[in-house]
Amino acid sequence: VTGLIDEVAIWKRALSAEETALLHSEGLPTVAPDTGLIAHFPLDSDGNSSDGGFTASKETDVVYGSAGANANTGTSATFNGASSVIQHDWSADLNPESFTLALWAKSNGGAGAWNSPVTSRHDLNPDSQGYLIYDNNPNGIWTFWSGNGTVDGNWQQLKGPEVNLGEWEHIAITYDNEQEIK
Repeated sequence: VTGLIDEVAIWKRALSAEETALLHSEGLPTVAPDTGLIAHFPLDSDGNSSDGGFTASKETDVVYGSAGANANTGTSATFNGASSVIQHDWSADLNPESFTLALWAKSNGGAGAWNSPVTSRHDLNPDSQGYLIYDNNPNGIWTFWSGNGTVDGNWQQLKGPEVNLGEWEHIAITYDNEQEIK
């Protein structure tokens, strides 16, 4: 993405609408042990998780220390849209069957950019696994993609709201594997 990213967190369950609303209002994920939090990436000074033991395997052209999404979030990471990347090697632990992924993003990318603030993609053609959030399309909307293995049309898309360029937006996606609900 061209812009800023702050407070990325992944849970091993689908959070309720009330829980994601609380994340939006408070800005930070709760770290109580019973929440199912797998990893929290504050992005204050590096791309490593603060609580899940995940260390970035690659960090390129990311600038830390920009103003965060709100008074509760600390600082954020700035991405230039061309070469900036924080990469973690594929981990099944970061890709549970049911999950919630939440983050703050401030996109300057605009329509047609196909910028992704978070991508967990494991392509083993024809088997596609993982999830992506895009600021994309000619429409300039947020989209959520999920890979579901070798089923035809294995990258399924869910269209979200319009991207508000230059504004902090809280993005939360959930997937409940048991109920097959996004």
